[in-house]
Amino acid sequence: MRFKRKKSGNKFGAIKTVVDGTKFDSKIESKHYIQLRDSDLVFEMQVTYTLQPSFKHEGKLIRAIQMRPDFVVKTPYETYVLDSKGQLTPEFKLKAKLLLHSHGVEIIPVTSMRAMDLVIDRIREANTPREIAQELDDIQKQMRKEKKLKKLNK
Repeated sequence: MRFKRKKSGNKFGAIKTVVDGTKFDSKIESKHYIQLRDSDLVFEMQVTYTLQPSFKHEGKLIRAIQMRPDFVVKTPYETYVLDSKGQLTPEFKLKAKLLLHSHGVEIIPVTSMRAMDLVIDRIREANTPREIAQELDDIQKQMRKEKKLKKLNK
């Protein structure tokens, strides 16, 4: 006998949640919101960046390419664009490059609550978005290496 798995509305299995009357696309995004809310940082949610404006081609309107990261934290010295991600998809990586090119803004992908704690601490220390993104990337690489070593040692 085979059981059919119930499909969620999201291809990654994200579950929509509501916190403080605001709807979030995933549990991790709502948890990141709570972490930011409870910090002393001032932030906005779902700010729209146009990566490529709409245009007409052979009489047909081609829609604009836009990105709406989850959170934008503004300090007197820097703007930090944060996006909650369970995994970094090729589409996200492409849009991150387009955002950097079109607006000069580096996006920081946040994949866990521990990563968000680190990001909040680094923002308070006035690190640049590039420094924070690099540190998170280094940590993730180290975690992958440790995971491989554990598998080899079994």
